[in-house]
Amino acid sequence: MKANKYIYRLLPVLFIIILSIGCIDKFEANITHNKDVSLVIEGNIISDSVVVFQLSRTLPIKETPDNSDEFFTFMDVEAEVSVKGSDGSCWKGIPLGKGEYSVAIGTLQADKEYSLEVVCDGATYTSIPQQPLKASGIESVDYAQPDPEGPVELKVTTQLNNSDEIQYHLWLFKEDWEVRAAHHSKYWFDYETGMILNMGYPKYAQGWCYKISEQFIAASTASLVENRWVDRLLHTIASDDHRISCLYSFRLYQRNMTKKEYEYYQIRIKSNEEMGGLFTPQSSELPTNITCSDPDRKVIGYIGCNLSVDYRQVYISFNDINYTYETAIQCAETSEGTPYDNWVAGKQVTRTEHGVFWADLKCVDVRYWGANPDGRPEWWPNPYLYK
Repeated sequence: MKANKYIYRLLPVLFIIILSIGCIDKFEANITHNKDVSLVIEGNIISDSVVVFQLSRTLPIKETPDNSDEFFTFMDVEAEVSVKGSDGSCWKGIPLGKGEYSVAIGTLQADKEYSLEVVCDGATYTSIPQQPLKASGIESVDYAQPDPEGPVELKVTTQLNNSDEIQYHLWLFKEDWEVRAAHHSKYWFDYETGMILNMGYPKYAQGWCYKISEQFIAASTASLVENRWVDRLLHTIASDDHRISCLYSFRLYQRNMTKKEYEYYQIRIKSNEEMGGLFTPQSSELPTNITCSDPDRKVIGYIGCNLSVDYRQVYISFNDINYTYETAIQCAETSEGTPYDNWVAGKQVTRTEHGVFWADLKCVDVRYWGANPDGRPEWWPNPYLYK
């Protein structure tokens, strides 16, 4: 099942990318520098973008029940952050709190070199100056459901690179989806007053959710016949997953990397999968392109530099796949029981015609699924149904 008719290129003025998603355990405290503390610097230099650099500290706790190292991560790092170019250009960071710094980067030049500079605790951390990489683009993002009862698969095909140079890619994705309640009820039982209220319209019958991928995907074309990926599987969604119950959006971001940066992410991904997180004793094996003016201080991180990031979006409508959640069975109504008993059982009013009828909250209120009734993205194709 191809999705080309749903694919279009996103053209945001500002693109914010955070590569530290799901990789840091937050533990807030004020600490001073010592030789056991590592500064972690996450983020990338990207032309014509607003990027966020994440700074944190890791502190090893030596005495643990299993005699292994554990790490706390401190997110309250105060620093001066800037991106500098060999042509004298400089873009300074704005603190966002919790160790995050936003930098609005202008247009990078392909023949110039750029680096990140972080001044923290009297020391200066600098990434090795590098020329920005040109993007190798995404040809398409498609979806398919090979088995009608099986998961929906999301795949990417990258553009062909005619040179023999191996391509190294890093992928992240963002999911948005619309949720609609099985029962579009304008009634609501208020436990505090014991009254059934008429809200005037089905206030909680439609809503939106989003999620940013917790893991990044690093890939190399070294072992491929063609110097590109064709229908490379990136993500799957179970056929009964509520994300595909109405309309689902998958936005894929692709950034090119150098071989050394690719090796950094390969070790990092392995650390996450096998050791439960980045900040284990094996973190010392991570390569880095960041140096410190104080050679006794430790630093973790790898700063990439790109002229652009490619991105594509695909929509999946429940009409185009086999959504297998048995709504009719799961959302059956009942008129039995008192209002209090039904409320305690996690039910809400569906209608009041010919008696009061109830159904499980998940069938009446989209907030049960984490959806925001007021959270429709401006670019979403479907309008508000009831406002």
